Amino acid sequence: MEKFRRRHAELPANLYRVQYPGCQTALSGNGLQAKETNVTYTEDDMNAFRESIIKQLTWGHRGDQPYITCFSEKDHAENWACKEPWNHGEYGNESWSLLTIDTKLMPEAYVFSLKDLVTQLDLALPEMASQHVKGGYLCLHRIPTTAIVYSASAREVKNDVEDRKWQETYHPLDDYSGSDLEAAENNWNDDIMKMVEGDWN
Repeated sequence: MEKFRRRHAELPANLYRVQYPGCQTALSGNGLQAKETNVTYTEDDMNAFRESIIKQLTWGHRGDQPYITCFSEKDHAENWACKEPWNHGEYGNESWSLLTIDTKLMPEAYVFSLKDLVTQLDLALPEMASQHVKGGYLCLHRIPTTAIVYSASAREVKNDVEDRKWQETYHPLDDYSGSDLEAAENNWNDDIMKMVEGDWN
């Protein structure tokens, strides 16, 4: 496993962990802990190593695995969490959270880039997992509580996502000048009035 481990200097500054009901990773006062914390793999165990990674990324077919799955991109983590795929399309109760992990505070951790593993081990992942290859990371066994620097509730995450969508849809007036600025102000005010009057489609 050592040769697949990302060097500490190569890790992104932050990783993001979605902690949701029923997941195999436990969150306690000691930090995050995978379901299995004793297993490691040697050069002679590469087939077992490959199989464990595939199981980690296969819904409903994991068994006890030694990994904690994280994202390197906050937007990706938020979008995935807001879909609540663990609820299988049913309405969720928003009892999940998004944890921000400072990788500088976990220098001893074994962290693997999913993209590296797929390339170097020639892994064939389930289709649903392929979207996470680029920014996915697997942390072995544990993440200490000292490395978890922020926790956002589901409602906080959803509010942030909605705020960004609003800002992306309605461009700041600073982007305009002259007659374009006047037109943008008029459109902005018209939209606000529609919302106030309940005439918004």
